[in-house]
Amino acid sequence: MTWEKVKLGDVTDSCLGKMLDQSKNTGIPRVYLRNINVRWFSFDLSDVKNLEKSLSDFIKANEIVIDKFLHCAGILELLPAKSFDIDMCQKIFNTNVFSTMAIIKILIKKSNQKALKNVVFISALYSKKAVIGNSYYASSKGALDSYMRCIAKELAPNVRVNSILPGGINTDITNTMTQEQKDAIEKNYPLGFGEK
Repeated sequence: MTWEKVKLGDVTDSCLGKMLDQSKNTGIPRVYLRNINVRWFSFDLSDVKNLEKSLSDFIKANEIVIDKFLHCAGILELLPAKSFDIDMCQKIFNTNVFSTMAIIKILIKKSNQKALKNVVFISALYSKKAVIGNSYYASSKGALDSYMRCIAKELAPNVRVNSILPGGINTDITNTMTQEQKDAIEKNYPLGFGEK
């Protein structure tokens, strides 16, 4: 197997390197390893209708077979129940849940079905813990967890499907919270919020 060295920015506009190790993020371009079998791409997960076609076309055009899939996406909008907004709720569910379902649908099609072996969803502890104003995000992550349990049974024993439910982490999402909301949530974490 031959590995080619590339800069992460040459293969994706993602901030994956920043998420993995902020202490090493000094703004200096770093060399990452890339194998010919690794592909980076980004799609608008809130646009589920176009996602399915775009991803299918991308897979066919590049003759890609996918054996592992990690879905790490989330939109958080803190709104009290009296401020229900169907458009915002739809965007949250499209990104957090429906995009996952659309991608899995593509990955279990006949052309890729035998290759897929591992699926991991990044959910949230909020799917199990109640926080005022967090009902849309929490319910979307709860739906993701339920979906995971169902497809884990449906795809077993050939595909292993799991969810990870991290607790609160200081990210761009938590920056949308008021200090009062952060304080209320942080009471549940003896070690405080995690850092990205």
